[in-house]
Amino acid sequence: LKHLHKSLIEKKMLCQIVYVSADRDETVFRNDFFDCPWVAIPHSDERRGILANYFHVTHIPRIIVLESDMRVITKEGVSCLGIDPEGKDFPWRERPLMELTERFEDAINHKQCVICFTDGSGGQMHSANLLLNDTATAYFDGQIDLTKFGIGWNFQFFY
Repeated sequence: LKHLHKSLIEKKMLCQIVYVSADRDETVFRNDFFDCPWVAIPHSDERRGILANYFHVTHIPRIIVLESDMRVITKEGVSCLGIDPEGKDFPWRERPLMELTERFEDAINHKQCVICFTDGSGGQMHSANLLLNDTATAYFDGQIDLTKFGIGWNFQFFY
């Protein structure tokens, strides 16, 4: 995370990291936060629990990337950071159709997904992209409304 933070500063990207500890012990919190270049919510502050409930934090570590108005960009920040430690694709916004990688492990286990499985070859990946792209884009842009069919889920599309 420190490397990403430094990279974003070098790119002059405006962002603020706020450390919210899930540590049970103040000493562990202080050791973890000791040399971090960002702000933290104090260990004794009740907002830690409020934020954990608000963002449905069920496991740690967790990196949640937010817009300035507190809308969630992604809750998959830990996976994103592991795949993109330089932050080349930061802030890791969802796109209508995404290649299925380990970054989305949490999403496919906890969300409704449409997945076109391939053998990973260039030809099959290209075909899957062509097959799903128009539908995924229309759904992502709100042109497809499934609520009229009694389906209120939010889907993510992968190939």
